[in-house]
Amino acid sequence: NITIVIEDPEKKYFGDTLFKTMKLVEVPGRIVSCGNVKYLQVFKFELQWFDNEIKRKEILLYIECPQALGSNFYSPGAEYIITAIPLTNKLTEGKQVYTVYGSQQLETYYCLRIRRVGN
Repeated sequence: NITIVIEDPEKKYFGDTLFKTMKLVEVPGRIVSCGNVKYLQVFKFELQWFDNEIKRKEILLYIECPQALGSNFYSPGAEYIITAIPLTNKLTEGKQVYTVYGSQQLETYYCLRIRRVGN
């Protein structure tokens, strides 16, 4: 018996999907827009959760064509409801990645949906 496993980034397993309110740590310079080239821009967000005490960690979130939501959409300290899945090479194929966080070893996620909370 031969089993072929094809990696399908569109297949979202509940345990792998992150659905959380997160705080934007900072805006990484200019917000890139997409023309002929699809861009993924990397943003740093802070996750917060409660596990007998309040815990926080920072993650890197890859957002496709972020300028599409407007340059005023992203604001340091603002909170966003985000649905994301762990980043894979397949999700970055054919896209230019714009990042200022090259050397930082943080968990990386690919943004499926993002919505700003409040103003």
